[in-house]
Amino acid sequence: MASSVPLLRNSLPKGKYVPLIIPQQCKHSVASATNQLEKIRERLENGPNFQDFVQHPDYNKEDWSAYEGKLRREKGENERLRLPPWLKTKIPMGKDFTRIKEQLRELKLATVCEEAKCPNIGECWGGGEHGTQTATIMLMGDTCTRGCRFCSVKTARAPPPLDPAEPMNTATAIASWGLDYIVLTSVDRDDLPDGGSKHIAATIKEIKHQNPRIFVECLAPDFRGDIECIETVAKSGLDVYAHNIETVEALTPFVRDRRARYRQSLECLASVKRFNPNLMTKSSIMLGLGETDEQVEQTLKDLRSVGVDCLTLGQYMQPTKRHLKVIEYVTPEKFKHWEERGNQLGFLYTASGPLVRSSYKAGEFFITSILRNRATEEAAGKAKEDSDVPRNVTLFAPSLQSRFIATIAKFLPRKVAMRLRMTTHVPIYVAQCVRVREGKGRPKKSNKLPLTVPDCALGQNQTDFKGIGHMVGAGIYVLTGTVAREMAGPAIVLSFILAGLVSLLAALCYAEFGTRVPKAGSAYVYTYVSIGEFWAFVIGWNIILEHMLGAASVARAWSGYVDSMLGNIVANITMEITGEMHEQLLAKYPDFLAFFVCLSYAVALAAGVKATAMINSILTTVNVAVMALVVVLGFWYASPDNWSLPEQGFMPYGFGGVLAGAATCFYAFVGFDSIATSGEEAKNPSISIPLATILSLCVVTVGYVLVSAALTLMIPYNEINPAAALPDAFGMRGITWAKYAISTGAICGMTTTLLGSLFALPRCLYAMASDGLLFSCFGKVNTKTQVPLLNLALSGVCSALLALLFDLEKLVEFMSIGTLLAYTIVSASVIVLRYRPISVEETVHLAPDTPGTDEEDGGPALPGGGTAPTGAPCGGIDSSSQSSTIDPSSPTSEMIEIALAGRLRPQFRWLEPVLGRCEPGVACSGAVLMFCVLSVAVCFQLENSWDELYNGTWWALGLYGFLLFCLVACVVVISAHHQNTRGLQFKVPFVPYIPALSIFCNIELMVHLSFLTWLRFFIWLSIGMLVYFLYGIHNSKEGELGTSYSMLMSTSEAIRGWGSTSTALGGGTKVTVTKIIKGRISRKTAGDRQAIVDDDDDEDS
Repeated sequence: MASSVPLLRNSLPKGKYVPLIIPQQCKHSVASATNQLEKIRERLENGPNFQDFVQHPDYNKEDWSAYEGKLRREKGENERLRLPPWLKTKIPMGKDFTRIKEQLRELKLATVCEEAKCPNIGECWGGGEHGTQTATIMLMGDTCTRGCRFCSVKTARAPPPLDPAEPMNTATAIASWGLDYIVLTSVDRDDLPDGGSKHIAATIKEIKHQNPRIFVECLAPDFRGDIECIETVAKSGLDVYAHNIETVEALTPFVRDRRARYRQSLECLASVKRFNPNLMTKSSIMLGLGETDEQVEQTLKDLRSVGVDCLTLGQYMQPTKRHLKVIEYVTPEKFKHWEERGNQLGFLYTASGPLVRSSYKAGEFFITSILRNRATEEAAGKAKEDSDVPRNVTLFAPSLQSRFIATIAKFLPRKVAMRLRMTTHVPIYVAQCVRVREGKGRPKKSNKLPLTVPDCALGQNQTDFKGIGHMVGAGIYVLTGTVAREMAGPAIVLSFILAGLVSLLAALCYAEFGTRVPKAGSAYVYTYVSIGEFWAFVIGWNIILEHMLGAASVARAWSGYVDSMLGNIVANITMEITGEMHEQLLAKYPDFLAFFVCLSYAVALAAGVKATAMINSILTTVNVAVMALVVVLGFWYASPDNWSLPEQGFMPYGFGGVLAGAATCFYAFVGFDSIATSGEEAKNPSISIPLATILSLCVVTVGYVLVSAALTLMIPYNEINPAAALPDAFGMRGITWAKYAISTGAICGMTTTLLGSLFALPRCLYAMASDGLLFSCFGKVNTKTQVPLLNLALSGVCSALLALLFDLEKLVEFMSIGTLLAYTIVSASVIVLRYRPISVEETVHLAPDTPGTDEEDGGPALPGGGTAPTGAPCGGIDSSSQSSTIDPSSPTSEMIEIALAGRLRPQFRWLEPVLGRCEPGVACSGAVLMFCVLSVAVCFQLENSWDELYNGTWWALGLYGFLLFCLVACVVVISAHHQNTRGLQFKVPFVPYIPALSIFCNIELMVHLSFLTWLRFFIWLSIGMLVYFLYGIHNSKEGELGTSYSMLMSTSEAIRGWGSTSTALGGGTKVTVTKIIKGRISRKTAGDRQAIVDDDDDEDS
């Protein structure tokens, strides 16, 4: 028998076929193969999918010892490592596994077990030796606001809103499963005020309500360090609080999102024990990212020191080609070593293996540990009923060393006990429970968990004193006499007022940025957020110079003041030993006293923020008290005739002298920007930094005006001694005892100024190093003092060398230009961000019920149900019908403001022919740039053509009028657009007028600087450009996903290049094309990334 099959039908003439004869046995083989293929398809359809290929990690040495493949990828290699045999898994089979999988599909419930492709899904769902079934449920959706480089969960800046019914639905579904143990996890939701903590707590309470016997573990985020959010989850009734440290401290900035910090995670776990000592805590570490054994060992000790009970260690597996590559495949033998080491350190249990994940066999291990520790508790209770560590506090018996140190700690202050615990790696709750048992109480709550240890947080008063102390120093004791005698006379009062007003304009802009971006780095971070990386480096490089020169100049003034009190003994002895330095650019003699003063204060700052903050507050208080004494005594002995001398009067040098004095007095106000550098150490930076900036500047301005008025009223201005104005003035009036009090205040004031400069300088280096623009060694923080010691040492040595070699006058001139440039760019950045539109995703998130979204209608949703057309012009939205009918305090009004940001106002529609084609915000940014350029032209015109202008020369008047007209036109163009003030707790009033005035005043002062000052500035800037183009641009982290600051106004800023960024909106999808010299390719924004695995990503599996 045979069957014929047509063959080569198309290659023969019509009707001509060639029969193919197939034997009977081959026919049966084909049919059998077809049946088998159908069975395989049916089995694959009904059974587990690809991520279900798992097996029990029961490894024998024979399985891997003979493996000859490569396990570690050396530096510079791009070839991916092949999977070793112990990571290749099989399909799990079991009725429990199949049942749970079917129920998941019926209930449409998402689990991390499937979403994250966990290799142990069969073990957990199928139950282990105790039959304990475990599953992990992901709450608050499947979209995260952070972009960690190891995680495959999709991300977006504004994920969809929470489902209010999710807690009830989740609890009902879990109850129907009949599970013994459930693990809840969630994405990071930084877009929510509470991070979703109340939503998680509500879910836990509902699960416990429906099934009181189920054990609940919650893998919670860090909530950005918010203490109240951590407390809400910790007291919700769960059994295990888990938070993953993920990796070692050195790799955290490269592996996790920038907002997820190693020390913040440790403090989060420590806070859980403070709120609920009975609660078990858990954490997880990934291996294979390039960490060393010493780093893993230290991480284990850090976790134990904050009281972590349970630990899991597993192999990192690269989800897709876009994620971090695997550096090393760790062998099972090494995992076994870390399991034994974890048990030695005292963890309740340590699960360590290549396929172990954070929720690995959670229920089974928990049940086993409960049974084991119940017997331990009963034995311990019979042996000693009243133990130093109560039985209801912890689930294991602490070591003898821990209990001994905990007993000692109860007689120590809380701060000392905390230091003792950190240095001896004793669990925090052991020592704390002893204090609770003694009735000492628990630590008070704070509004925000600091990024360092709790003792390093700066309160509002300390932040205020920090700003005041940094400004009230050399300016009041050194500059006052010089300006009063040689520049302004009694009108020095007006000079200080004008300088204070100019500084106040810049301070208002700093205050708004302190609300937007409360981060270390000051103007550097502000520029990074608003303009981009290149200009941020320029500003950061000049801020480094500013603080370095500020510290050196104050140290030089401190030395000179002390030496004058001693009768110039130090200077005379130094010149006798070393001789005079004849170089024109150097000082007359090396000032060794100033050198050692800089080094001494740098060593003092190394003790930590809290200790130096207390010293600074005390010295500032003494300084302000001395200033008050000067004012009171000065006005008591005042003579009004000194302000109206014959032929001289109040302004002997005219108004030009007042302006010259104001330019010099500006140095006395330099320092308020250092307040912004403590953004990561302040308890509530969004409030404390703006308040401290404005308050300290106002206090200092009033103090300067009163002291200068008292000085010029006591004695005639032409009799003031510039070297020691205040002491000599009181000596001339016969008040000799006041000289010593004033000398004490001068030393205290200059000490606080020096501390402020040395405090800010290493933090600027840290901020730039964290972004990869400076060498990575500058981004390391000491674990004990929470201070970047290397940065502080380098800052102290460099400042000391400058103080040793350069004169005070040269230092003051050099530092002015960098400060004014920083103030100018910060003021311009305020305008740019005020008129920059936010992302489409954020607009949709704020109005989820508004008809029409960007996904459905091709544009962002607008109030009233309309949508903005793709690429709509600046004036493409009509807001006239809404502005008069909407309550300004309503959410709809906020939506209108967000949607219209950067677009033309209705009353300026006549500008549409000129600006109608511009994208929102582009016209404002261009106008700001033009305003800066025109301000330079106007100031240069006033400086070099004042005589022609004063005499009424036609070309000078015409040119000046044209430039002024263009300046006003730029301001009109900016003010013609809608602003976006969403999320600002402090706002600069009268934008853009106040920032524009600040820009003009700063440029005017910069134009008056000498040629040598500009020459030195360009030399310093050239060195910075070499550093940036040879190192910074190649190591920058700006282009990496998830490395953006929290208050960015546009999604594109997360991956902005140093050069240019172009953004296109089309079809509701926002795509950012980034030009980066390092060769990074264009890619979609975080909101469009999906958690998918390419086919070739698992080719080695």
